[in-house]
This record gives sequence, structure tokens and C-alpha cells, in this order.
Amino acid sequence: RIPPGYQMSVDDLGPVRMPESGFDTAPSMPAIPIKPNPAIPVVVGLLLMLGGLMLGLSAYSNLFGGSEAAETQAAETAESINSAGGDLSEQDVIDYFEALDAAGYYTTLGIIESLACVTLLCGGVMLLRRMRIGIRVGIAGGALVAVDAIVGLVLLNGIEPPDPFLAISMKILSAVYVVCGLLCMALPLMPLLISSGRAALLPSTIEKRVND
Repeated sequence: RIPPGYQMSVDDLGPVRMPESGFDTAPSMPAIPIKPNPAIPVVVGLLLMLGGLMLGLSAYSNLFGGSEAAETQAAETAESINSAGGDLSEQDVIDYFEALDAAGYYTTLGIIESLACVTLLCGGVMLLRRMRIGIRVGIAGGALVAVDAIVGLVLLNGIEPPDPFLAISMKILSAVYVVCGLLCMALPLMPLLISSGRAALLPSTIEKRVND
């Protein structure tokens, strides 16, 4: 009991312990939930399927048309190259395409493009269903497109062209395929780079088991 007239001093309070975090700690804001946007993986999936269908047409042309389809355009090809400063006859173009066919150029590209077509279509369908594995499958399809172009360049270098302009035009086409392959590899990454697209992807089977 405190006697009357007693004045309490600071020493009577005892040691005062300060909180470790201090008093100037700002209150933490609650995390804002990210709204899923299913349109992002769906659009990417449709684009992959469109690219797969275009590759399918190219694969069919190489496997079942090959040099025959190129030979039908030999006169037009020779004319366009000669207008650019070349010196080619229609028979020179036909002989060059036949040499490419004998080296397995069209068959090899047709097989690789068929695999890329199936892979891109599968990856596109998976992304339409918002499956995360569709990203990896789509990247694999784009890599096959790039491989197709690189193999085509290697085979082109093994055949002596009748005119440099003819080889350059074929190599430009292969370079375009390389760019398309790189784009197909980057396109499936869009759902991961955009937070709303990433939130729209369904969890994988492994993630479900971990969460359970």
C-alpha cells in the first residue's frame, strides 16, 4: 500500500523493455489477389495451333510434293532470279531441286515439320485447357521448328547451286523459319510472364499432391 504523500519516481517503475521491432514499423498491407485471365493461355494456345496447322501443310508439301512442286515453279523461279541479276535457265533450277531431293532435303524437312506440327497442336490444346505442361510442349514444338531450319541450311550448304542467287533465296527461307521457331518458343512463355495469365493456369498434378 502506498503511504499518503509518497511521490513515485522513475526508479520505482523498474526496467522498461522496448519491443525488438521498434515503434516505427509500418503496418503490412494485405496481399491483393490477382484475378485470373483465362483468355491469355487460350489465345496463346490458338496461335500455337495455327502455327502447327501451317507447319502441317508445309510438311505435307515436302513429303508428298517435294521437288515436283518446286519443278512446276522452275520457270517462275528462274525468271525472278534472272531479274535480280542471275543467269539461270529453267533446267538449271529443275536440276538443283532434283539434287536437293536426292540428298533427302524434302524428306528430312517433312519429317521434322510433321513432328513440330503434332507438338505445337498438342501444346495448343493443352493451353486451351489451361494446363501448365502445355507451355513446355509448346516450347518443344518451337525448338523443332528452329531445328528444321538449321537442318535445312546444313543440307543446302551440301549442294552446289547453279547460281548464288538461288542458294541465297533458299537460305533466306530457312532464316525465316529460324525466326518463326524462336517466336514459337517465346510465345508459350507469355502466360508465365503475365501475372493474370499465370494465375489462370491450372495447378499441375505434382502441385496438387503437394498441396494435399
